[in-house]
Amino acid sequence: MLCRLDAKSQDVIIDDLDFTTMPATQSAVLASKGKVIPLHNAFLKNGPWEFILTANSRNYLNLKRTWMVFTFKITDAAGKTVTDKKLFAPIQNIASSIVKNFSVHINSQLVYHNSMNYAYKSYFENLLMYSKEHKNSTLSISGYASDNNMDDKDDLGFKTRAGWVSSGKSMQVAAPISIDLTNQPRVLLNNSNLKLTAYPNSDEFLIDNYEDSGIKYKLK
Repeated sequence: MLCRLDAKSQDVIIDDLDFTTMPATQSAVLASKGKVIPLHNAFLKNGPWEFILTANSRNYLNLKRTWMVFTFKITDAAGKTVTDKKLFAPIQNIASSIVKNFSVHINSQLVYHNSMNYAYKSYFENLLMYSKEHKNSTLSISGYASDNNMDDKDDLGFKTRAGWVSSGKSMQVAAPISIDLTNQPRVLLNNSNLKLTAYPNSDEFLIDNYEDSGIKYKLK
């Protein structure tokens, strides 16, 4: 007599004999749009910076396409344009290096908080995952200019970054947020409230300065 190995197990029909099971309903995105999320709290140079992303009604948030955009210029300690010919430049990959670490709350519950090494993590991702051609084209939007010789003031990559901010010019950079929640393909459910908090690095960390004559630089 045949019997089940497990009395609670269910009947199984192989796919070849399954004529009645309805296939899953396919779904599609009817429309998509981008939205600029302003800073939620009062701006403090040393942070934290809070952003509130809310998925209302039938809208879903595609966190994989969430980018941070920064506009800055490098000045002296008094906030004035640096007029002397000193060699200074934004650090490599500055769009991601501005942030030291993130925390994420969904519906007031802490779901993510990384260590203080976010800038290094993002830098190594770009350094190891992309070709030199990609770095000098697509990644230039993040403030990336390939170094042939690191820590060399005569290197073309350093001089390129220095030219971007010379004579008091403002620079705008953008980069995707590379954390666990944004590195997966699923969207955030509607009626969810997400708070993203960014903690910035110091000016000293963000500026390469090879000819320091006592002048202190800062990001503005």
